[in-house]
Amino acid sequence: MESFFAGTPFLYEFALEEYSEEAHMAPGVLTYTVMMESSQAVMDGYVWCTTTRDILNENWAKIQVSMELNDRAIRRENMDLEVYEDGDIACNFLTVLLSDWPDGQHSFAVTATFTAPLNDGFGDYAAGDYSEVYTIHVGD
Repeated sequence: MESFFAGTPFLYEFALEEYSEEAHMAPGVLTYTVMMESSQAVMDGYVWCTTTRDILNENWAKIQVSMELNDRAIRRENMDLEVYEDGDIACNFLTVLLSDWPDGQHSFAVTATFTAPLNDGFGDYAAGDYSEVYTIHVGD
């Protein structure tokens, strides 16, 4: 995982908005605003963590992730799936590198569709769409 991320910041680190843990635990849309003075490479995507690898595999089979940049679908082959395990946590990181931003306004959206209710070992999640939508402003 260290070599893949290699210090590249995540898009959410630049977001003006912050949401509670509870907001992330219910289906719905969370919107974010990002201001960049100039183009910068960032990572983003979807992360799902559980208490065990077995739960991770069971849950992941019931999660469908889609990503869009400027209303165009990002193909799965342009995403990277990394697995992280450490003690009592197992995570899947499905990420994409976003770079070479032209000046102007852009959008990036990630939607995780839970096809059934899930429990990650920490809490319960309802079936439905969990979306994060970013509006990114680059330049003056």
